[in-house]
Amino acid sequence: MKLKDSYILLIAMAIFLLMSIGSVCASEISADDTIGLADDGSDVVMDDKPIEPSNPTTPHKVDTMIVSSDTVSINEKEKIKSIDLTVNDTNKSKVIAGITVKNLTVKEGTKTIKFDYNNSKVIIKDALVLGKHDLLVSYLGNENYTNSSKNIVLTIFGNYTIQAPTSVDVNSTKIVEVPINVTNGIDPKELVKDDFNVTLTYKDGNITKAINITDFRIINNTIIFNYPLSRNITTSTITLVYTANETVKSKNVTINRIYNVKIEGINTKNQYKNGNFTFRLTDIDNATENLTGFKLNLLIGKNVINQITGTADKNGIVNFKTSKIFGYDFNNNTIVIKYLNVGNNTVELKSGDNVKLTTNKVNLTIEKAKINITIDKYNEQYGSNKNLTITVINADNGEPVPGIILHLNMPQTAGKNYYIQTDTNGIGIISVKGLIPGKYNLTVSNNDTVNIINNKASSKIIITPKPVTIKITSGLTINYNTGNTAAIKVTDKKGKGVSGAYVLVQLYTGSKSANYLFQTDKYGNIKFKAPLSVGKHKIVVSGAVGYSSSKVTKYIKVKKATAKISAPKVTAYYKQGKYFTIKLINTKKSNAPIYAAKVDIRVYISNYKYYKFNGKTGVDGKLKLSIDLKPKTYKVEVRGADSKNYAASKVVSKIVVVKAPTKLYPAKLTAKKGTNKYFKVTVKNTKTKKVIPGVKVKIKVYTGKKFKTYTVKTNSKGIAQFNVKSLSVGKHKAIVSSANKYCIAKSAKNYIKITK
Repeated sequence: MKLKDSYILLIAMAIFLLMSIGSVCASEISADDTIGLADDGSDVVMDDKPIEPSNPTTPHKVDTMIVSSDTVSINEKEKIKSIDLTVNDTNKSKVIAGITVKNLTVKEGTKTIKFDYNNSKVIIKDALVLGKHDLLVSYLGNENYTNSSKNIVLTIFGNYTIQAPTSVDVNSTKIVEVPINVTNGIDPKELVKDDFNVTLTYKDGNITKAINITDFRIINNTIIFNYPLSRNITTSTITLVYTANETVKSKNVTINRIYNVKIEGINTKNQYKNGNFTFRLTDIDNATENLTGFKLNLLIGKNVINQITGTADKNGIVNFKTSKIFGYDFNNNTIVIKYLNVGNNTVELKSGDNVKLTTNKVNLTIEKAKINITIDKYNEQYGSNKNLTITVINADNGEPVPGIILHLNMPQTAGKNYYIQTDTNGIGIISVKGLIPGKYNLTVSNNDTVNIINNKASSKIIITPKPVTIKITSGLTINYNTGNTAAIKVTDKKGKGVSGAYVLVQLYTGSKSANYLFQTDKYGNIKFKAPLSVGKHKIVVSGAVGYSSSKVTKYIKVKKATAKISAPKVTAYYKQGKYFTIKLINTKKSNAPIYAAKVDIRVYISNYKYYKFNGKTGVDGKLKLSIDLKPKTYKVEVRGADSKNYAASKVVSKIVVVKAPTKLYPAKLTAKKGTNKYFKVTVKNTKTKKVIPGVKVKIKVYTGKKFKTYTVKTNSKGIAQFNVKSLSVGKHKAIVSSANKYCIAKSAKNYIKITK
């Protein structure tokens, strides 16, 4: 044997020896170890390909398996339905610790079963019906362990019960099919028609009615019968009774009458705010089913949904008027109506709960509208209540175009540009009652040029003066400034009083004149008062702008008035704000007040000294003198100051002013040092309970035992204010007293607190 062959034999024997020793020794050689052979000069032939060691940083996941019984049976009466189950390490044949509900899933078909996992038990939380349940339990694995799963057949057993769905739908074939099973979870019963009673109950208005269903079949564990009720009964209940075993409880199943409806778009393209979008409804299960009266709802909008309802006619056709399809949008916190604009608009279609639609969303296409604008002729008298009418129709089919904004340009008016909106009949109206006589150019165009092809129309508005008749009905001979100066009546050609008519009145006294503009009341009357001196005055009356009439010229004779002055004695508190009132009346005219008459008033402060006041009476013949005097009794003389126009005797009266009984109300104050805060004292009359303005108050502010005195005056609200900005930090006592000898008050105190 050659030396080379000896080496090969030696290597083979070494490998056999290693294999005989076992895996423990073999595992001690790592991929990074080197095996050396003694080289004695002989040739050793080895594969020159380098050995690639496995990556020592890549972990090898350990295989797992779920350990549990293949089949588990649980009585339905058991409150806790659990399955013993662990996840094991297949290498070490031991249970993997730390498994929680998050590491596992339990499914029955595609349904995920709710469960808990505690103490190596899967606890089923879902309610499972009697019978077998093929469960797939899966371990999800992690970075150390592979995932694994196991099929477990869980059988829930108990008393025999009727198993059936809680509700079934019945379409227009009117064939009711109710899947049914009678089982204890282990041994299902063979179903025979004679073992069942079927009763159908329903509400007819407020009355509950029942029908015993005898004509039914049982095929493949399904009860089948024809639905006997009319379509207006949308919900009913069948009660299943298993007569072969009285211990089996009856089962109620709700029957829902449904319609599987196909929606076909007949017309889904219209001009803006024109025409109808039309759909046809067809019952998929019974094409001959009459769908008259079925409601179809069109929903539009995003944040705020608007629902428009259409009703199917005898042919199943539902129309939605384009101009009534709109949604809502938010603009500056305001809800704005948004109609279908030009382009494609996606809307949603829905129906009642018992109608299943094949289509839920459709695309409605809007094209630009072609319109015609018509302006009614307008030639009316001034003040007419007739409105200007503008009509907008679709140029292709003549339908009215509702809800669009029209731009009106009238260059001869102050506003020039105006905007109106058409109503449901495509008509826009605007009042032109305020226009004075004349001719006005008018151009009307659509304001929206995005959804409407631009169109405009032009016309003229003609306003003519309204002819009226003016009469002076009274006032040609009057007493000086007593009652109405004159009464005027304005009538139309039928003699009816004209309401709201403007009349220009010119009064002349010699070369001097005064102009007045009056408006008639609802009866066409004007009554006015104007101060005129004794003598003869010309009055000229004519229609103002908007009215045409002949001028009326008359003369008013004013006679001297026999007057009487009254001036009752007044007693007032100091600074009370009371008035001394004088009244002038005409004794020959039912004591009517004389207005705008000059009066002379003398208030004596001594036997020879007095304050003199001149004034004119108001429309009520009164003149008021504000009393702002020191406490004392004052003689007052009142006499006429215009002997040319009225004669009245002098009147002597009194004004008595007394000291004011006063109370001071200082308010407590807390302020930070250096801030502009005010210590306030309110001064009130204790009798009138009103504040006293314009009187001085003395405030002593103490800092310790030292004090400073401040004098402040009350404002119009009777409040005296002292700025505490200069006060030091601490608590200051403030004693307030009256600094006015005519306001009798006790001193009062409060505190001012100054903080840092």
